[in-house]
Amino acid sequence: MNYRKEFETCFEYVESHLKDGITTEELANVMGYSLYHFCRVFYAYQGMTPMEYVLERRLAAAFGELQQGRKVIDVSCDYCFETPSGFTKAFRKKYGISPAELKRTWKQEKDRMNDTNAPMKSCIRDIEPIGISGYSMSLDYGDSAFKEELAAYWEGYEENNIEERLYATLNPKKHAEIGVVVRKENDRSIHSYLLGVMEQNKSDNLPWVNYTIAGGKYAVFTTAPVDMTKCENDFAKRIKDTWRYIFGVWFESTTYQYDESREAFEYYDERCHFSEYSVMDIYIPIKE
Repeated sequence: MNYRKEFETCFEYVESHLKDGITTEELANVMGYSLYHFCRVFYAYQGMTPMEYVLERRLAAAFGELQQGRKVIDVSCDYCFETPSGFTKAFRKKYGISPAELKRTWKQEKDRMNDTNAPMKSCIRDIEPIGISGYSMSLDYGDSAFKEELAAYWEGYEENNIEERLYATLNPKKHAEIGVVVRKENDRSIHSYLLGVMEQNKSDNLPWVNYTIAGGKYAVFTTAPVDMTKCENDFAKRIKDTWRYIFGVWFESTTYQYDESREAFEYYDERCHFSEYSVMDIYIPIKE
């Protein structure tokens, strides 16, 4: 069974009640499931318990409010933490920094981001290969009609409900999409853009294209948050600005080199849902 629509309703409810005393029973009622069935299905779908998910979303929202200069004690109270010390402990475990440390360093970091369109954070990570399957279309980067081709790709993706069909037919274990440009070896100007889910198509009767993203060392950049409730287009602009920062600023100040033998890719999960704190990740293959 495809639970995606039901869980979208659940996630939206969580986002709108982060400052309320959400309970597991309450979320089960929103989904229309028994408490036992809801907990079992939620863990299988999301890889964590319902209240662990609520905690993650509260911490993410608190992160944004701390960046805006709010007091730690006020934020901890708003997001239903029993004590500021309990909030600090959970925050440090999640982000590796205390709320007070974040506030002390954020002004300088905010100025830097405003000047360079830098991401919220970045790290170096070794990953295993990732098998994906999705909707693909060839694009000629050397053709003057490239922009029209790319627009046609997204028009087809949206008009044909590709995202919903991918989840319904492949039923991936994790809710996340990956966008990757796949290069053709015999023609460097002809690429395919593939947007897919983290599950490979094993049926000849389904139209989805399989691809495996190479593992190895990647620089991972999390975009600075955007309030999509005010303007959805700002999210796409922030992603473009982050790409520009990576190649225009970051590579100029690091000893790492871009590894052209592997593809960069974009990673979208529940953090980029329509919210006041939407972010996504860009993975860049690197080598020493």
